[in-house]
Order: sequence, then structure tokens, then C-alpha cells
Amino acid sequence: MGGTRGEGTNQYVKRGLTTGLMLVMPATDLRVQAALRGQLFCRCGEIWGTDCTVPISPPDWSHGDHPDRNSRVAATANPDCPAVILDLLGHDLDQEVYSNLVRNPSCPPITLERLYWSDRAEHTEIVSNPACPTELLERFSQDQEGSVRRAAATAPRCPAAVLQRLGRDSEFYVREAVASHPSCPAATLEGLGEDRESWVVRQSVARNPSSSAILLERLLHDLEPAVAQAAAANQSLSRAALAMWQLAHSQA
Repeated sequence: MGGTRGEGTNQYVKRGLTTGLMLVMPATDLRVQAALRGQLFCRCGEIWGTDCTVPISPPDWSHGDHPDRNSRVAATANPDCPAVILDLLGHDLDQEVYSNLVRNPSCPPITLERLYWSDRAEHTEIVSNPACPTELLERFSQDQEGSVRRAAATAPRCPAAVLQRLGRDSEFYVREAVASHPSCPAATLEGLGEDRESWVVRQSVARNPSSSAILLERLLHDLEPAVAQAAAANQSLSRAALAMWQLAHSQA
């Protein structure tokens, strides 16, 4: 079973991030797509760009002692890896390959959704991926684990309706994540600015550049000094309000 990469073959080469490995892949995606369309068997090298002649088949398109595991690991860590290859690697049983894949921002949304339903799903990692579909964010926002709901609240593409719901979450650290989100709805920020359970939530509202000048002026008078100071440092606060706050503190 050979693992030497053929020098005379037409290959598509990508350099794996941080590893320095040369990641060798088929010349075009067409060969992989043809295999995905239903070819029952093919040579390992046809998929992975090596000289390996071991017959492989769906769903994993690999074999346990694959000679080029490092390339599969590097592929899933590489944001420039073609989507069809990443989707293919979604069936790989190697844990490091899987962990890299769910963190890869170029991972196809359909692949992330398939991984969501797998028995090895790392929900927090999937929801933190910028490519996570909004449909999955909806599901994650109702997860029993607070850490998963918090991850949903930090997702850049988190829908406004989800942020509104999570802004009423029973866990303060979930509400804090909502209060920090740059796209948090104004009404939700207003409500979180009055959070009585945790001043950390109010501090996050005071730091949020999306908070209104009126809300920030109110937070200037918060009994928790850290909240007031955060509001004073926010560029959205009016100069007049800041000047009055500074004058009052200089005379105290």
C-alpha cells in the first residue's frame, strides 16, 4: 500500500495553515463530485491525490491506516480548502479532522447541519462557526446547556428574534453575551440595561457601541462604578452628558 505522492500527476496543491505541510488534492473537484454521485468504489489515491491503490467507498472514503492522515488534518484546518473536500471530510472518523472541520469558517452550512445530528456533535464549536446556518442557531438558542445558548448569542449571524429571546435567559452569562452583541435590538439593550441580577450584564450594555445616548446617560448614574465608567468610555455618549458626569466626579 503506497503512500508516496506521484510527482508526474496533475495535482492541486494547497499549503496547510500553520503546519507547513503540502496538502495534495485531486486536480479538479470534478473527480470527487463524480465519486459522490454514486461510484461504489475508487482508488484511495483518486480522492486524496496519492499513489495509494486501496479500494475505498462511501461514506468515509478512507481506510483506517490511510497513509496521508496529516493531509486530511491540514485540509480541515485550511479555510481555502474547496467546499467539496470539506464536505467529503465530514464523514471522516478521525477526531482531529472532525474538530478542525467544525471550526473551519469555510465549512459548508449543509455539512455543519449534518454534523449537528451526528452522535459526536460538538454543539458549542458548531454554533461558534461563522458559517453556522440561522436554522441551527434557532435550535441552539433553545438548547438545555447554557454554554450552547451563550455561543448562539455570540454568533455574528444570530437573528434579532433569537437575541430578543436570549435577552430574557435565566442565566446571566447568556444575557451578558446578548448585551455585548453589536446587532442586539435597541429594545433588548434597554431591558438589559436594567438587569438587576447582574451588574456585569449592565456593564456589557454600557460598553456596547449600539447602545443609545439616552441609555448610556442613564447608565452613567448606575450604582456600580464599573458600569458608570463603561458608559463614560462609550463613544456613543453625548459630550454634554460626559462633561456633566466628569464635573460631578471632580467635585465629589
